[in-house]
Amino acid sequence: MTDQEIQQQIYQYFLIEAPELLQTIERDLYQLLSSHSVELVHNLMRNAHTLKGSAASVGRETLKTVAHHLEDVFKSLYDPNIEFDRELSSLLLEGYECLKLPLTAEINGIDYNEAEILDRTADVFARLQAKLGDFFGQEAPVLNSTDLGYDVVAAIFQDSIPEELNQLEVTIAQGDIENIRSTLQQQAEFFLGIAQSYNLSNWENCAQQVLDMLSTDPDDETLVMVLKSP
Repeated sequence: MTDQEIQQQIYQYFLIEAPELLQTIERDLYQLLSSHSVELVHNLMRNAHTLKGSAASVGRETLKTVAHHLEDVFKSLYDPNIEFDRELSSLLLEGYECLKLPLTAEINGIDYNEAEILDRTADVFARLQAKLGDFFGQEAPVLNSTDLGYDVVAAIFQDSIPEELNQLEVTIAQGDIENIRSTLQQQAEFFLGIAQSYNLSNWENCAQQVLDMLSTDPDDETLVMVLKSP
């Protein structure tokens, strides 16, 4: 399979996955505005994170940027003391529209003005940050099975980790070494955080070894050899 065929296959997968993620985010956001739920916030943040990675894998930097902003905002909504008044609800829906409009255009093969999207995104999310005040930027809490109503560790291994590893596989297939380094760094930090939060010592050791390896700034050939090793 040629590089072009690989890229096309990755993009087709993105076009299949993105509408499902967008629909889920919209559904969960409207439910959250009606009734605050830690599980809904968790799902919103996770799906925005997945969309961010998917957009990055196909080189859609504008979509990646908007999804990243949305993920950061969702991360601020865990606190039960947040009041979802009319202003905050309206701003959250505006933030969602910043993602929905260009992503829907991308899915349907329609051109969109990336500069306008980014300008609108910057404005909406600046107002969201101001509205959220001290809630914005708070670290997401470590949630247990009681909080979410299901086995968190099992869900991580069934959903989050396969998604992250698939993202890494896609990035490796694209062959951009700098992008591979960046993705590997982000995912190792992600796995390390999960491992430390849920006392998964083997995963913690693996993630730390990857970070230690990256800290030595290996040359491209060494990095490729490590990734291809069993």
